[in-house]
Amino acid sequence: MTIQDLINAADDEPPRFQKWLAWVLPEEIEPDSQGNIPVENQHDGAGYTVAGMTQRDDGVTVITSPGGQLVCTNSPAWFVSKYYAKYWNGCRAGDLPMGVGECVANFFLNTGRGVRFLQLALCDRGIPVTVDNIIGPQTTNSTWKDPNSKALAQAICARAMAYYTSIAPNYPPEDLEDWTRRTSDLQSAFCQ
Repeated sequence: MTIQDLINAADDEPPRFQKWLAWVLPEEIEPDSQGNIPVENQHDGAGYTVAGMTQRDDGVTVITSPGGQLVCTNSPAWFVSKYYAKYWNGCRAGDLPMGVGECVANFFLNTGRGVRFLQLALCDRGIPVTVDNIIGPQTTNSTWKDPNSKALAQAICARAMAYYTSIAPNYPPEDLEDWTRRTSDLQSAFCQ
C-alpha cells in the first residue's frame, strides 16, 4: 500500500477533504525505499502505527505473515474512512472557513488540540468563545464572524507553535524541528 493508493481511495470524498488528505499523508507517512507504507512501532504505548493510524487509537490491524513480516490488513478505503470520519469530520473541518478547517484538522490529528487552538485563536482575535476543545455551534459560528479567515488560520498555527514549544523539553530536539517544519508547510499550503 502506498500514499497514492490512499489518495486514490478518496475519490468519492469531498474535494476539499481530498486536497487536505493529499497534503497530510506525506506529513504522517515516511514510505520505505519501494514507496510502501511501513508498519512501525513508535514504542509509545499505542501499538503498531500504519499511515499515521495506531492500533490503540484507530483500530489498525497488523498480523505476522508466514515469512515473519508485519503486514497491515486494513484497506486503503479503511484508512480514508478513518481520516474522514475521525479527524476531518471529528473537528467539523468542512464546516469551517477555507484554511481554518484544514489547520484545525491537522492539529486535531497531530495533537488532539486543534479545536482548542481554534478557540484560543478566536479569543486572541477578539471573538470570545468557551475554550473547551469541543467543536459545537458556538465555535463553528464564531469562526465565520472573523473577517479574515487567513489571519485566523495563521493565529491557529501560532497557538499550535506555542504549545509545541511548551512541550519540546520533554521530547528529542528533532521533534520540535519536525513540528515547526510541518506547521510551516501547513501555512504555505492553506494560509496564504
